[in-house]
Amino acid sequence: MADSTTFSCECGVIHGVLTDISEKTGTGIICHCSQCRAAEVYLDQPDPEDDGVAIFQTTCDHVTFHAGADKMFAFSFDEGKLIRWYASCCKVPLFNTMSEPKSGFVGVIVDRLADKTPLGRIRAMLYQTGDNGKQSHTGLRHVIAGGTKRAAKMRLSGKWKKSPFFGRSGKPIKKVHVLSKIEKHQLPLTD
Repeated sequence: MADSTTFSCECGVIHGVLTDISEKTGTGIICHCSQCRAAEVYLDQPDPEDDGVAIFQTTCDHVTFHAGADKMFAFSFDEGKLIRWYASCCKVPLFNTMSEPKSGFVGVIVDRLADKTPLGRIRAMLYQTGDNGKQSHTGLRHVIAGGTKRAAKMRLSGKWKKSPFFGRSGKPIKKVHVLSKIEKHQLPLTD
């Protein structure tokens, strides 16, 4: 059964709804990668360390803004890589998208959701560091299979063209700030 839940930034200026969401329309993950952690720190949030960042990976057709989309800013660690969208008003992370819209991919930062129940269970833990110091993944097949299936559906249906994160030209709705070497050097953990 699919359901809906609202999302908002910390101060409520940016808000909307995720519709028709379930374990079939998205994948719940916890990411421990250095860039997800560094993105939190870049936005003056605490380093999630061992807890990681909870993300619901789905497609843009499930995201509807009710207000404040124009208050989002975006940054990336490198040109043409993952875009990280955040609230300019209260500086909290909101979404991640690819740098081009055709996959329709969006990672929703779970902390921004009013009700996490419709997302279902966490299906993958990514970039966990074990006692031996090596990183590993659990549930990676769910991430790959779900992402591939959703991307193919978005491309074939053309729904990717209605992304709230990209304009008709296929460019992001906001200029993406690519962090300089100096900015990245000042952040912990970035590879």
